[in-house]
Amino acid sequence: MGIRELRQRRGLTQIELAWLVNMKQPSLSAYERGAKNVRLMSAANAAKVCKVLNCSLTELLETD
Repeated sequence: MGIRELRQRRGLTQIELAWLVNMKQPSLSAYERGAKNVRLMSAANAAKVCKVLNCSLTELLETD
């Protein structure tokens, strides 16, 4: 599904999600656009994103 779809499903903006996981919004945007590979995200950040988006790591890493 990917970060963008998971974020939108939760009704969050990029700025809100970035704030909740303590990440800079441009970095989050880069992961959503594919400019940065989400598989290379730190384990700590991936865990925070999964917790906030209520998803599994598998769902986070899917990039349809």
